Amino acid sequence: KQQLGPTRPEDLESALADDFEFVAPIVGPLTKSAIIDATTGLNLAAAIPNFDARYHDFRADPHDPQRVWATMRVTGTHTGELFFGGLGGVSAKPKDPPVTFYNPPEAVSVKFDSEGRVRQITTGYPLDRRVGNTGGLGGLFGVFE
Repeated sequence: KQQLGPTRPEDLESALADDFEFVAPIVGPLTKSAIIDATTGLNLAAAIPNFDARYHDFRADPHDPQRVWATMRVTGTHTGELFFGGLGGVSAKPKDPPVTFYNPPEAVSVKFDSEGRVRQITTGYPLDRRVGNTGGLGGLFGVFE
């Protein structure tokens, strides 16, 4: 199973640059404090115990030496409540029976600052929205569908 990076607030505080931005097609850009707040209470292991981002095809950006691109194809079975505390308590309860989701392949990137901290994350940009069973949505957005 793959999950890239820390999710605890104290770890995010040290790993993210002060001018950090989280950018996705539906959400963002979110600042460092906004992403820390948004992920407060997020417990992927409880909501989607078999969550697997399936990152592959890592490559350096030939035009930006501080940026790395990858492709991901998220899959998992939504068996528990998915809760984003900092977004006003937005949550998704599992269906009965639980649904296994398969996202379309997505382009993601991580950009670093000169000190090696994460300056920007882009995620959730489907490469082919016809693939998978999330209505063409990437990231965790398909779970809310």
